[in-house]
Amino acid sequence: MPDLDGNHHQWIRFYDEPARNYEFATVWRDPYGQGVCKKNHIYWEQGKTTFHLLEAAADGAFAHVRFEPTAARLIVVISNCDELSQTLGYELPLVTSYYRLRYIAPDHISINCNWERTEWQYLMCEGADWASFGRR
Repeated sequence: MPDLDGNHHQWIRFYDEPARNYEFATVWRDPYGQGVCKKNHIYWEQGKTTFHLLEAAADGAFAHVRFEPTAARLIVVISNCDELSQTLGYELPLVTSYYRLRYIAPDHISINCNWERTEWQYLMCEGADWASFGRR
């Protein structure tokens, strides 16, 4: 899971497994919380991807990508709240999403989010046209 330190964190991880080949997570802290309690939100999904290569170049490639989740959850971690501190989990509807992907060799991808999205899909790009992910 991403760090719960009050900063925005986002990651995407790809696997070489047929049934589960990606995981995506983003974490953010509620800026409008009242009192001393802290509330971190974590959106997490895993599933299968399908890539369609559009253009290859020496320094990378452009592709269309479909993310088809097999699981999606919203996790809310309430802390510094005495007896109200707890972790809550919510199963979310599974919604297939489509993006344009740019791979820049050797270790960077960007995802274009211009296509229409549902309420949870905005988390991949969060209002921007592109989301960037670097290798760690």
